[in-house]
Amino acid sequence: MNLEVSINKISEFDYTNLDIPFLFEDRFADRSFALVICNSFKFKIGWQSDIVEPEINIFNSSLFTIGIDLNFVIIESASGRILKKLSLNYYFIETRAFGGAILLITQLEIFRINISDLTIEESYYLPDFFESIELYETVFFVKCIGGEIVKLGTILK
Repeated sequence: MNLEVSINKISEFDYTNLDIPFLFEDRFADRSFALVICNSFKFKIGWQSDIVEPEINIFNSSLFTIGIDLNFVIIESASGRILKKLSLNYYFIETRAFGGAILLITQLEIFRINISDLTIEESYYLPDFFESIELYETVFFVKCIGGEIVKLGTILK
């Protein structure tokens, strides 16, 4: 099955008047609004930035993630069920899949989420803002804005 997920920007008026579930919203701070469509399921989302767009990642055709601002969610594509919803302490940067894990990367913290049961196996605090991540064999090295290099240890089990 080829999974397709789309995010279509909508007006605040449309967002307010749509009678469908929301994934995340902050009525006082949101300035951007969208409709998320996957199969026959629809959700609405709101976020603060008018520059940064939500990131969607599809994992093994049965799960997809959406991250933006301080919000992250994992959704089962077949049912539209929200499997994990996190309110982040630091702004969302990106997600990546490695082995049996999802790496959830924020400005100052990285989470390793087991893709099978969606538990957070480990979290790593960064000494400065995230800049990049590289995999060498089974070890991740994170470069921070200030030039620090952090070795995350063996991520792949």
